[in-house]
Amino acid sequence: MMELGYKEFEATVWAGFFVPAKTPQKIVERYNRELVKILNSPEVSSKLREIEYDVVTSTPEEFGKWIREEIQRWGKVIKTTGAKVD
Repeated sequence: MMELGYKEFEATVWAGFFVPAKTPQKIVERYNRELVKILNSPEVSSKLREIEYDVVTSTPEEFGKWIREEIQRWGKVIKTTGAKVD
């Protein structure tokens, strides 16, 4: 994108873990704690780095906020450009 003149273009590919709506908060917190442990373990984090993944862990609230911001940002791009699924 930089070669096309979009010097400040930023996009990331990401993966996340989700639970069904209305999952009890205690379960969400436990699930998050265990996943953070696993993702930050030397075995898993080194394997992910080998395939060029940057592991970023956060709280469910922070992840939800980030997703809402991404929806807002890319929604503007879609509306502005008229992008369509092909």
